[in-house]
Amino acid sequence: MKLKVFLIALVLGLTSIFSQFSMVGATTDTEQVVPTVRVASTGSLSISGKSNVQWGTSENPLPTGSTQTGTVSLSVTADASWKLTVKKNQDLRDANINETIPSTNFTFTSGAGTPAPPGTPTYVTSDKKFYISAAEATGDSSNLNVVTDGSATSSSNVEVTYTLNIPAGQPRGYYTATHTYTLIVE
Repeated sequence: MKLKVFLIALVLGLTSIFSQFSMVGATTDTEQVVPTVRVASTGSLSISGKSNVQWGTSENPLPTGSTQTGTVSLSVTADASWKLTVKKNQDLRDANINETIPSTNFTFTSGAGTPAPPGTPTYVTSDKKFYISAAEATGDSSNLNVVTDGSATSSSNVEVTYTLNIPAGQPRGYYTATHTYTLIVE
């Protein structure tokens, strides 16, 4: 029995000694991983309320030489700085009679809605015509700025007010155009 106890103690002692020797000669190596994430800027644009500005009806057309106004409210969310542009597909046109109301007679302004965009965005505060002269053209010359220098926002509204001057002598008709608003999150 004494021999068994001696042999067990000897095995445990040698195991302990050899395990310490193996720790002394052990090496460690480390590596690093650097996670990177690129998050895209996002934003959304929607029309609040009605999506058309309509003046006159077939039963009650507008008189020539008159001026009409209408407002569209656009809802904006953006997680970074942004700008809002508008592009027309054509002048106001009646395809049935092949007549147009020139863009020089159709203007807009923009301003803060409720809730207002944060920061100090730049709005169009004097009538901007729905055309671009050669002197104003840069890049895609068919896009007009509505708002620039917008700050990140979780919910803001922009009001765009249209003004239409119907020329004296304009032929009676149903004139239409499409305006496409684009939110650019930078």
